[in-house]
Amino acid sequence: MNLEKKINSWLYAEVIDKDTADRIRQFEGNTNRIGVIFVLGALGGLAFGIGIISIVASNWEFIPAWIKLTTDILILIALSFGINWADTFAKQWQKETLIIVYYIVFLASISLVGQVYQLGTPTYQGMILWTLGSAPLVLMGASRSLAIFWLVGILATYACIVEVFIGGLEHIYKKEAIALFIFFPPFALLMISSLSFFKIAKPNFVSVFKPAAIIWILAMGFVSQFIWYQKISDHEVLFWSPVVISMFTLVFVWFYKLEWIVENSMQALILRAFLVLNSLLICLPWIFQRPAFDLIGVGSHFILCGFLGWIALKIHHKKLFNWMAGLAGFRIVTVYFEVFGSLLETGFGLIATGVIILSFVLVFLKKFPRWEALISK
Repeated sequence: MNLEKKINSWLYAEVIDKDTADRIRQFEGNTNRIGVIFVLGALGGLAFGIGIISIVASNWEFIPAWIKLTTDILILIALSFGINWADTFAKQWQKETLIIVYYIVFLASISLVGQVYQLGTPTYQGMILWTLGSAPLVLMGASRSLAIFWLVGILATYACIVEVFIGGLEHIYKKEAIALFIFFPPFALLMISSLSFFKIAKPNFVSVFKPAAIIWILAMGFVSQFIWYQKISDHEVLFWSPVVISMFTLVFVWFYKLEWIVENSMQALILRAFLVLNSLLICLPWIFQRPAFDLIGVGSHFILCGFLGWIALKIHHKKLFNWMAGLAGFRIVTVYFEVFGSLLETGFGLIATGVIILSFVLVFLKKFPRWEALISK
């Protein structure tokens, strides 16, 4: 239900009067316009920053090194003065845009210094310097666009570090390490999002970090179910990573105060159940030698979708419920292409599935007022 429909329903129910409805429309309209300005500013800053990186990468050999470095320093100084001016005169979107430009140009500057002096420094060291060196400046900002850029940069740095670490391991330990390195970052984001001072000082950063963490955790559970489609031989079985993942999840849900992350104790309880189920689904495909079990993979997807749909009903989250219903329907359709071999079987299966889904939709539409009340009350 969009804003205009909500306002009309409130007017019809005499919850608000016409003047209040007009003020709500005006306020939301201004907020949306501000959001568009921030997005456009972020895109402009991204284009400018990538342009600088492209020039650096082009290896302009005919320009002396001192001119390259001097130009780079002057650009950084100009951006610093611009950020200070925007901060002093409360020019918020200009400030956010200039911080994004500085953030990207700072990475280009590190690359330029390495190029000029032929340092041969490993990539991950430059990425760490970029992330840590730009953090104080990024934390001066407050917009969602800046938070998204910073999160992407942090994850890129993390990926570079992981790549170096994994490269030094023996082959038998690589899969175990990769599983752990993929598993832990969303929990770090959840814990950062739960810090009270961070929620107060950077609410837009929290509004980016927390959904990103939940989506990451959900994606791990969903994607890992495709492992059931593969045969797992004895040397492919994982042991230590499932043990660590399971133990960490149990410790996290038992000892960590999840009420800091969600709004109330009911949502915290549901989040605990989701995290435990999800970690179980992540670990199960890897822990024993087995043939391919296509149907278990499909069934696990339905279990996950059904559980999240139930969560949506409990927390009255209509959008989540709709997404899970749509995803379950999509999996019902695609399962025939994955599990059944012949075109004839697939055709009959799709016809039967189409009838089932259409029947479900008809029943759903007939019973919709009751479901609507359950989700929206």
